[in-house]
Amino acid sequence: MDRWLHEAALRGDVPAFLDLVQEDENIVGQRIGGSSNTVLHLAAKFGHLELASEIVKLSPAMVSKENERMETPLHEACREGHVDIVKLLMEDEPWVDIVKEILKARPDFMGKRDLQECSPLHLACKKGHLEITRELLRLDPDLSSLQDNDGRTPLHWAAMKGHVCILDEILSTSLESVEMLTKQGETVLHLAVKNNRYNAIKYLVETLNITELINMPDKNGNTILHLATAGKFTTLHEAVLRGDVPAFLTLVREDENIVGQPVGGSSSSVLHLAAKFGHLELASETVKLSPAMV
Repeated sequence: MDRWLHEAALRGDVPAFLDLVQEDENIVGQRIGGSSNTVLHLAAKFGHLELASEIVKLSPAMVSKENERMETPLHEACREGHVDIVKLLMEDEPWVDIVKEILKARPDFMGKRDLQECSPLHLACKKGHLEITRELLRLDPDLSSLQDNDGRTPLHWAAMKGHVCILDEILSTSLESVEMLTKQGETVLHLAVKNNRYNAIKYLVETLNITELINMPDKNGNTILHLATAGKFTTLHEAVLRGDVPAFLTLVREDENIVGQPVGGSSSSVLHLAAKFGHLELASETVKLSPAMV
């Protein structure tokens, strides 16, 4: 890509961009060496709405161009949360009929997957961009059923990241998406528990009939109760290694028996590790709670 074009795109400098186009109208389609991003990819990534608008006016076909990761400008806008650019790329402008013709010829556009098989909706849900999630689902509710390389849907990613507002938006559009499993047989609850997303777990428990989900094992035979227990001891191990007394006391309030449990897959107790790493305050609290630990 021409250096001046690259700089104009990074700055969102519309006058400089239009001057370059007047000199060479073919410059619009140039790509950045090494990444194969177009000028529209850059405008979408950095949220330069006016520049993106000018590019689409000049060359509507740019909306469907892919880079080396098989991402369109829509992927960039969804990842970065630029809802106005998402709308620009999808509709709502004078050249919308031209863009719609492109979309008609490319019905997979909104569901276009990158190298990880992530769609624009996956990226929006992963980042917690509610307005973009809502806009994409309005245009095509079936996007919620798309799966990436690991079999994860946009709902799965929202649970993994703890984005409760995204969970609510998807489930209000497609309740059946909660039944989808990853390639490891994980439910949305498995993923929320694995990633310690307590608000997401609380929302799912209160919103869904989770009787079947609670007892459903993944491909390793783990139910969410197995994972919750394993996660608790992982959290205990981390708290002890850091000497994090507040985190340790929070775990004790949840389960007072945890004080006497071996930590980190070894026979070492909390007090062993506190003594080993010189965590005096943690050792003191442990002895207060269970003098027999000495």
